[in-house]
Amino acid sequence: MTEINYHRQLDIFKPELYSSVPIHIVGCGGIGSFLAYDLAMLGLAENLILWDNDTVEDHNIPNQNFLLEHIGMSKCVALADFINKKCGVSPKVKERFFTEDSHILNGIVILCTDNIDSRKLVYNDIKNRENVIAVIDGRLGGESFAIYTAMLNNQTDKENYEATFFDASETQELPCTAKAIIYVGAYIAALMTKQVKDILMQEKYATKIHVDIKNNIIMYNDSIIVY
Repeated sequence: MTEINYHRQLDIFKPELYSSVPIHIVGCGGIGSFLAYDLAMLGLAENLILWDNDTVEDHNIPNQNFLLEHIGMSKCVALADFINKKCGVSPKVKERFFTEDSHILNGIVILCTDNIDSRKLVYNDIKNRENVIAVIDGRLGGESFAIYTAMLNNQTDKENYEATFFDASETQELPCTAKAIIYVGAYIAALMTKQVKDILMQEKYATKIHVDIKNNIIMYNDSIIVY
């Protein structure tokens, strides 16, 4: 059996050093489908645990990381299939939504859901767990996105992250035809993959990243870049 060769990245990241760290991706749609794929290509496919109970629909194909043959399949099962075809390893799947009866006990937790209440539900489960290392939360809409990261042994990180929560009634729904486009999901997933790499390697990570792609503005922590 041919094995994937990570030789060209090994001076940057050695995946075998982190094989024991579970990486939970909660939500396998516009963000999670790209993120899981990127992390698998980083060498972390066996670390991945994919949570979702939605199915792939035809309108998901242009802006999510699925194939036409996946239409009608569970998103997490389809994503695991796609990753297996690329690198020969299938992530673990939990073909269900995260509920009050669900629990995550260790590793890194990445929130890629499409509403604030589901984020709060997962965070309330993990926030005091000794063996959960970090939470990374990706939020997108239209041509902008935000990434919030908190190490769960860092009280300041946790307080800053909790300050990003809001009541679901405060959100304004985007028009159906302006919710998602391919480069936004691909872009946020790349930056979230870098966050995972930095956390695993105990390097400097950003607690807050805001990107307005349409207007060419990036905010990294509190530094603003216009390009």
